[in-house]
Amino acid sequence: ERAGGNVVQTIKENKVPVAFLAILLIQFILIIIDRALYIRRNVRGKFIFQILQIIGVHAWLFFILPGITRVKFRNNGAAQLWYLLKCIYFGYSSIQVRCGYPKRIAGNFLMKRFNYINQILYRGYLLVPFLLELRTIMDWMFTDTSLGLSSWLQLEDIYSNMYLLKCARWAETKYPTPRGQTRPKLTKYGVGGSLLALLILLIWFPLLFFSFTSSFYQKNPPVEVTVEIKLGGYLPIYRMTAQNGDISPFIAADYNELRTKIGQPANTEDAAAFIRDFNSDDITCVNMLAKSTEIWQISQPIRDILITDLSQNKSIPVRFSYTIVRAPPGQDDAEDITAEVANEHTIYILPENEGLRQSLIDILNGTIETRTSINITILRLMPRFIHVKPKAKPEEIESFRK
Repeated sequence: ERAGGNVVQTIKENKVPVAFLAILLIQFILIIIDRALYIRRNVRGKFIFQILQIIGVHAWLFFILPGITRVKFRNNGAAQLWYLLKCIYFGYSSIQVRCGYPKRIAGNFLMKRFNYINQILYRGYLLVPFLLELRTIMDWMFTDTSLGLSSWLQLEDIYSNMYLLKCARWAETKYPTPRGQTRPKLTKYGVGGSLLALLILLIWFPLLFFSFTSSFYQKNPPVEVTVEIKLGGYLPIYRMTAQNGDISPFIAADYNELRTKIGQPANTEDAAAFIRDFNSDDITCVNMLAKSTEIWQISQPIRDILITDLSQNKSIPVRFSYTIVRAPPGQDDAEDITAEVANEHTIYILPENEGLRQSLIDILNGTIETRTSINITILRLMPRFIHVKPKAKPEEIESFRK
């Protein structure tokens, strides 16, 4: 159970253990050596190789591996299975040592017969990456020949094509078709239709997959939203964090009302097309309180600089920044999601906004009475609709501005 858990954990973390990689590499090298001895028909070398393998396998399984893993051989099921396979290999290898290698090596064992089964298996063998190339180069290396490597590769290619042609001739002899007669419609539409459907699926499946995956993802609503408003580059004049009750999901009635408003003629078709890709569960409403959680602490020299900038009709930036925190994705989640994303939206107070600038100057100078309330409106400062993506920065939905 512990080993199974380690395997699952390794797969989830997309890691390849060094020990596992070393075992695979050693096993691959042993296969190469065994193949070289077979081609050279070196029985003495095979005997020495067999003895060294037996000593190495038993030393590894019964002494080294239990010392590393602290698990005895009788309690290690994977090691027992591997040992069983090795014993079968040692048994067949001992037959080669006792009886010797064949005098004539007649090529690939799959090419002994001509039928559909051997043909399919041989085509599968050809599809394995680099397997044919490895075998061909090793045959050329360990075989006494006057051919160069390129000529040897051409010979192997001719031999392969001849075998496939002989399989085709066998099929024509086994299942003859009258010459000059059209193929049955069942064969044409059955075989041809299946291949056509398979090709169409291979062409369009990636697009269909990426198009429909957005409808099956697991929602991850925000758990915390923090908003700040800065006047110029100074400390924020407003800061508020929304949590728990201030964050509520959309219900079906809210979603239908939003779709109705967006579908009005005054809005663009892009807005209606955008909202169709989402359900009510995908939308979350965040309510920010009007009062800030922090007091605006600005020194008198900085206050004077800000008043001077407003009086001289300089463009003053007002920065609306927001940070959205979501639950971190677990290891079982297929989608890669960034737990915390943030962005900033900036609006400039231009020289022509005289009323707004004068109101800010009065507030900074303290000329307004304490009991007097004044409303200052900065248009398009706070985005009402924000699209929060899995990894990229959240952005305002441009088509929803109206």
